[in-house]
Amino acid sequence: TMIVMPMILGIAVDDTIHMNNHIKYGYERTGSYRHALLLSYREIGKTMGMTTFILCAMFFVFIFSPMGALHNVGLLSIVGLGAALLADYTLTTALVYLSKPYGKG
Repeated sequence: TMIVMPMILGIAVDDTIHMNNHIKYGYERTGSYRHALLLSYREIGKTMGMTTFILCAMFFVFIFSPMGALHNVGLLSIVGLGAALLADYTLTTALVYLSKPYGKG
């Protein structure tokens, strides 16, 4: 089960980078953090949710494994991916909106 943390962390960082890049791109296009966030949710929010759902569905198969370690890998992966997506949807965007790292909004 030790392989779960680096794997989930890598996927979470990848999603966070995608979200930040789209927010920055949206800010450069619109000049407004609010519009950039809405644009990012509209453009990649659904895609991030779909990819996380697909990955969770793939790891869901491990839950039915008779081996305890594989069962735990599946369960921890689903929980970790869900928490990472929730953090990207809420914390990442809130921090970008509050800190305004790309300039005055």
